[in-house]
Amino acid sequence: MSQTNNEIFVTVIVATYNPQLNKVLETINSILLQEDVKKQIIIADDGSETNNFVQYESFLKKKGFTDYKLLSSSKNQGTIRNFARCTKECKGRYIKMISPGDYIYDSSTLRDWVEWMEKNRLLMSVGDAFYYERKNDGCKLIKEHSFPQAPKVLNQSNERKKKYYQLIYNDYWLGAATLIERETFEKYINIVKDLAVYGEDNMYRIAACDGIRRGYYQKQVVMYEADTGVSSLGDKGNKWHSTLMDEWIKTNEFILKRLDVDKNFKRKFEKFVCWKRQNVDIREAKIAGKNLTKIVSRVVVLYFCIPDMIVWSVRRVLFPRRSKININSRIVCNIFEIE
Repeated sequence: MSQTNNEIFVTVIVATYNPQLNKVLETINSILLQEDVKKQIIIADDGSETNNFVQYESFLKKKGFTDYKLLSSSKNQGTIRNFARCTKECKGRYIKMISPGDYIYDSSTLRDWVEWMEKNRLLMSVGDAFYYERKNDGCKLIKEHSFPQAPKVLNQSNERKKKYYQLIYNDYWLGAATLIERETFEKYINIVKDLAVYGEDNMYRIAACDGIRRGYYQKQVVMYEADTGVSSLGDKGNKWHSTLMDEWIKTNEFILKRLDVDKNFKRKFEKFVCWKRQNVDIREAKIAGKNLTKIVSRVVVLYFCIPDMIVWSVRRVLFPRRSKININSRIVCNIFEIE
């Protein structure tokens, strides 16, 4: 990696809102453990009752790290605007967004990831994640559906196919496992902030629409806490599921106007968007208690419009790509040693 002494290669943005102090410190620690890469840390608090900046600063100084910014907010603005306001402070050539309780995988992750991005001249990439849940007796690694489900498609040269998977098959990215070039981050976070409040992952769909250079980094990059957050609350999070779905649909309608590909593709995407708008209740969190015959009949309409969706749906159900559960215990111990 051709890095000068003064050049920051990665800015890691830790977005917080009423977080548990220990989770923030552990997340910061996973960043500090990154070797052979110059980095900046921005902690952006979105109007928490207590922002804990004194504790964060004390921890960073104790670790001998000085390249950080603490950004407070007088009110809660939502996830996307919290990230967007960091753009003026970012010094890194690449941006890594992360939340408390998520951890960068091992000490060489950022260095190796950046080198791979530079070698392949990419502006955005997604890696693999270990999914885990935190219980009273410790952390439990879980085998969970991992996104994207067909990541290797991203490394193919067929741009239309990549768009098809991301936009029509809705094979979405895990934002926690993404690394973005700074100007690309600034461009798309500022676009999506006018379309959504919480679902920053919508920016990857807009970027796919524009056909930016993107790829799949076939290594573990993050430990992802899968049982918390507005997108991970299951039935208890119905309010958030509805909000995120509304933002997803609004983003799709924006993409539809922006889409510049062949007419057949655009026609299929339009049918998908229209169907989704009319069937927002067909989600796992809301199927219980509904008439399954009616649900099946409504799904058939989608398959009639986009027949190849049948194969994709069957594949996701019968042969899902799941997160791996093997992990180096030494790495976990190092992250959690925050004293």
